[in-house]
Amino acid sequence: MGQPAGSAGQVLQSNGTGAPVWSTPTYPGLLGLVGQILRSNGTNNIYSTSTFADTYAASSILYSSGANNVTGLTTGNDGVLVTDAGGVPSISSTLPDAVQYNITKLGTITNGTWNGSILGLAYGGTNTDLSSGSAVGDLLTGTATGFTRLADVATGNVLISGGAGAPPTYGKVGLTTHVSGVLEALNGGTGYDNTYTNGQLLIGNSSGTLTRNPLTGTANQVIVTNGSGTITLSTPQDIHTETTPEFVSTKLSGLAALSGVYTDINKVLTSTPPSSGTIGYWSRNDLLGILTPSNAGDDVTTTGDILLRQQGQSPQQAY
Repeated sequence: MGQPAGSAGQVLQSNGTGAPVWSTPTYPGLLGLVGQILRSNGTNNIYSTSTFADTYAASSILYSSGANNVTGLTTGNDGVLVTDAGGVPSISSTLPDAVQYNITKLGTITNGTWNGSILGLAYGGTNTDLSSGSAVGDLLTGTATGFTRLADVATGNVLISGGAGAPPTYGKVGLTTHVSGVLEALNGGTGYDNTYTNGQLLIGNSSGTLTRNPLTGTANQVIVTNGSGTITLSTPQDIHTETTPEFVSTKLSGLAALSGVYTDINKVLTSTPPSSGTIGYWSRNDLLGILTPSNAGDDVTTTGDILLRQQGQSPQQAY
């Protein structure tokens, strides 16, 4: 049985069991150009506009080297695909500078040893060879070109600035050179700067701080003389045991009013007459019951009467 004619460009295809049938897509009727290949445009098969080589080397990467010309790019061991400034690809073992400068995320090196050049300051490195090792407590300090290691020191030292352009060092804090301001009393200081006047003392107050004041005397009692670094206390007259102070009057609360004044065995003034010794101008002897002038041989003279009384009798006038 004959097969009816197909449409232009159709080809007979075997359906595997019966008579061949015309293909649905059409094919070009003329030969293509050198290097063109058949490709489907989604409806029919046509020649490609791009041209291809007859063969390519193993592991080649195909790319368009010009208008509609597909070329093979031969690869190499441990190489990466890069492009030049014109966009032409090639295989290289080094990333272009522009690519390296734009790397913003880094992974973690889990093994191996970094054997590259020292990383510069502009790339987050130290620009310094630190391969000599380090000890616990060492610090990295900046230099004109990179960093250097500042070794740790003994306990109690602090890091002290060397000034602009100079490296820091460890040392003790100089209270006259490294401390500013006034240390308050609550922190162990005085709360005052170094502006004291003669005789001023630091005295505790009810606020728990210090007050700066000089001592003041009491008129006719204690005299205070303040000098440069000195305080002198004195009385209006000498009162030590070898002097004879002079007073307008003296009131002793231990004496009885309107009574005689005596000294006891300890040389203390008292209103109690002693049982022996001199009583004013008289010497008294309780044992004998007599009263005689304190100076032996002195006469007793009076412009009045002298009354004598014996024990148990009335006084009798003496002649």
